[in-house]
Amino acid sequence: MKKTLLICLVTAFFGLSQAKAQSKLTAEQRTELLNRFKTYREKLNLSEQQAPQVRSIDSVYLTGLVALKQSSDRRLAKFQKMKQLTATRDTEMKKVLTADQFKTYATFKDEMRDELKELRQANKN
Repeated sequence: MKKTLLICLVTAFFGLSQAKAQSKLTAEQRTELLNRFKTYREKLNLSEQQAPQVRSIDSVYLTGLVALKQSSDRRLAKFQKMKQLTATRDTEMKKVLTADQFKTYATFKDEMRDELKELRQANKN
């Protein structure tokens, strides 16, 4: 269950972090990013109370992303809905995580966004 959620979360970061559709990542790139995600989870150092709450928040977020990806909405509408999903997730995470943990979460999210941008640019060339 945890591994499936982890893989789904990483895929979600890749698939819908921007308004672009999909990035074509190699197996090596996926493995590297999955390892980075595992390291990030360890850095968060979640308590026994926080872990299920974070998994629940991530599950709701991923369910929304999957529904969004499968929808026939226009790109702009999808982008706006994705932004709303992300804002809701951030709000919920802020309630669950400590200030330091949230800072780690935000830093990781920004790093992933930047890295995915670079990967998309590299795949275009």
